[in-house]
Amino acid sequence: MSPYTTHAIQKETADKRDCTYDLFAVVVHIGANIHKGHYVNYAKFNGEWFSFNDHIVEWVTEESVLRQKAYVLTSRTIDVDISVSILNTVWSMSMMRL
Repeated sequence: MSPYTTHAIQKETADKRDCTYDLFAVVVHIGANIHKGHYVNYAKFNGEWFSFNDHIVEWVTEESVLRQKAYVLTSRTIDVDISVSILNTVWSMSMMRL
């Protein structure tokens, strides 16, 4: 995945470090196709997973998140902190009615 990460890589020296990624958000589409349906977001905050389904926010298990048929997965490298603005973006997306 290194070509797709945001780490700056100089052309002369390739970044050969191993990266470990942490999944922190999942978007699930429920419906027959991309033109019709509903989106549910899952986000991890302080090690706990939450489901954002319109105005309903619920605690869920990691196992239930991993069983979902994901539409979008969002991860970060372990050594980078998740910012509050990203969490707010996930919250805002869950409030959108698509």
